[in-house]
Amino acid sequence: MKVNAFVQARMSSRRLPGKVLKPILNRPMLSFLIERLRKCELINNIIVVTSDEPSDQDIVNFCHQQNIAIFRGSLNNVLNRFTSALTNYPCDHIVRITADCPLIDPEVIDQVIQLHINGNYDYTNNCDTPSFPHGLDTEVIRADLLKSLEHHELKPSDREHVTLYVRNRREQFKLGILKNSSDLSDYRLTVDEIEDLTVITTILESLYISKPDFSYLDVVQFLEENKELKFLNAKYKRNEGLMFSLEQEKQS
Repeated sequence: MKVNAFVQARMSSRRLPGKVLKPILNRPMLSFLIERLRKCELINNIIVVTSDEPSDQDIVNFCHQQNIAIFRGSLNNVLNRFTSALTNYPCDHIVRITADCPLIDPEVIDQVIQLHINGNYDYTNNCDTPSFPHGLDTEVIRADLLKSLEHHELKPSDREHVTLYVRNRREQFKLGILKNSSDLSDYRLTVDEIEDLTVITTILESLYISKPDFSYLDVVQFLEENKELKFLNAKYKRNEGLMFSLEQEKQS
């Protein structure tokens, strides 16, 4: 049973361009995500899946420097980017991680993978009916299912958001959801806005030096002790990128 992590990354973010390589502690932000992913016990390979646009050459250069597997494909048809990467890096299951989540927790990722495999699910995540902090989002999908999606009639949003077709058709697939023991969904640990970057930078500067393998619960405790930081980016909602795509689709 081979499990590959596909890290979806690009420099052309609409809200915060170049965010994935923004420097924190004199390192690109993406390096923290990769370091944490490498601690996962159930992931066999990590592949950064970026676009073939010239703007993403810096991501390619970073991966080459750090000996990280890299694949380039379509900028907007991310589903095709993933299925093409699957041809080069075959596996049984794909873990989809977005590069704007540098504080992902390897134990949580392993729990999602374990639930997915034990339950023989088609698709599993920890972000439907959110209970984990935003920024720990983990999705696992059967590789053969992902590849088959290319043969369906898809909207542009389905191609951009990879698993959206499956998530919108729960009756057709066997879906698993990992729920947290307590609802921590009001904590925001992703990077889409400049305030998010300030929050993540402060967390890493405060926790990483003394405990580089800190857990998401350490982050929650830190934010509870620094409430002004917790509320700095609280005005932003989950999945604003998806909402923007769907609105654009309605208008086209």
